[in-house]
Amino acid sequence: MLPDGIDLVRGKKIERVAGLALRREAAAAERVVVDLGAGDGRWIFRIARAHPAWFCVGVDANAAGMRETARRAGRKPARGGAPNAWFLRAMVAALPAALEGLADEVHVHLPWGSLLRAVVAPEPETLRRIARLCRSGATVCVRVNASILDDPAVVARLSLPAAGKQSLEARLTAAYAAAGIQVAITQTDLDLATSWARRLGAGRPMRVLAIDGTVIDPRGNEWPHGGVEAVRWYKYSRSEVPDEA
Repeated sequence: MLPDGIDLVRGKKIERVAGLALRREAAAAERVVVDLGAGDGRWIFRIARAHPAWFCVGVDANAAGMRETARRAGRKPARGGAPNAWFLRAMVAALPAALEGLADEVHVHLPWGSLLRAVVAPEPETLRRIARLCRSGATVCVRVNASILDDPAVVARLSLPAAGKQSLEARLTAAYAAAGIQVAITQTDLDLATSWARRLGAGRPMRVLAIDGTVIDPRGNEWPHGGVEAVRWYKYSRSEVPDEA
């Protein structure tokens, strides 16, 4: 079965684009980077501008937050644009099949709400979805604001497990391993250089829970990195692919 469509944010517009158009862009790239919970999209936009040969995908359920950055990315490269940056409207609970098996890197920066609960509680099915985005050997980098884990109100509201029988590190290591991701977990002070991090830390490094993983078992992705079969079978018009201007 061919990958389904995606909701592509292009400024104020959201276009339904064939999923294999995305896979063709990924096939031509040196590296594929996915930012889940992309927020305003500025972090992935900076990565795309710094690495024009990479394909950089920001994913967030809130399209409005990414509109301005998507508009800027749509400019010509000479005017500061980045045609290698795509912004998708999607919930992590319903990630497009077109993304599966593509990522060399998946990043989650300072998640909140359901995404925070998914990566810290954690939720096994969401971790498996993240693993399925990746090729074997890909990296997964999760950065959580460590201070919120000490807030009883936040812990209760998000149904996070309280400290107790099993340490946080042990619990997360086991859960990620079950999803096919081998992780190392540390707490450290970092400057994440994201818009949200700057708001929270007022320009200072902040204490984060760092979950750094390698995907050992992406759970039998049908679409290997490069998307060769997708490109071979798919014909599409230029109108289905974002313009560089």
